[in-house]
Amino acid sequence: MESILFSILRARFGEPEVAVDSQMEIFWWMRHDDRRRCKLYRRPATADRVATLSAALAPVYGEFAGGFLCHEALKVAVSSDPAVWGLYTLKQLQCLPQLKAALGRDRSIEFFMDSANVWYYGVKGGDLYCYDRETDELYGMGPLRIGINKLLDEWLDVKASNERSAL
Repeated sequence: MESILFSILRARFGEPEVAVDSQMEIFWWMRHDDRRRCKLYRRPATADRVATLSAALAPVYGEFAGGFLCHEALKVAVSSDPAVWGLYTLKQLQCLPQLKAALGRDRSIEFFMDSANVWYYGVKGGDLYCYDRETDELYGMGPLRIGINKLLDEWLDVKASNERSAL
C-alpha cells in the first residue's frame, strides 16, 4: 500500500533522494530548501516494515514510519521502533495530556502529527481533523488527502511570508 504522505510529496516535489543510515532509509524532498524540506523514514528492506497500524492510519503511513514536513514544522509521529530524534511515537502522541480534551470529545480520532506542540492532527473515517490546543477547538479539515495538501499549502505560505518579511 502506498503511503498518502509519500504520494502527496512525490506529486508536489518529484522523486525523492534516498539515503540509508544504520537503522532507516530516509526519503528526502527539497533537501537543500530550508522552507520546503520534507523527509520520511522507512525501515530497510531487511527489516520488518509491517507496523501494527489501525485501518485509519495504515493509508497515511503505508510502508513509512514517520517524518518531518515543511522543514520540521509538521512532525509525523513514528509508527514503531526505531525511535527518531525529535518525533513522538504514535503511542506517545496519542497519550499526551494536551490531547485529553480533544479525545474527551471524540475518542475515535487517531492523532498522528503535530506542529509546535500546539496543533495536533488526526484521522477519523478518512477525514483529517485538527485540535488547536490554544483555542481548545477540534475541527474537521475535509478528506485526508485534501486536508494534508491544504495544510502543506498553509505552512509553505507561512514560511514564504516569513522569509519575505525578513528581507
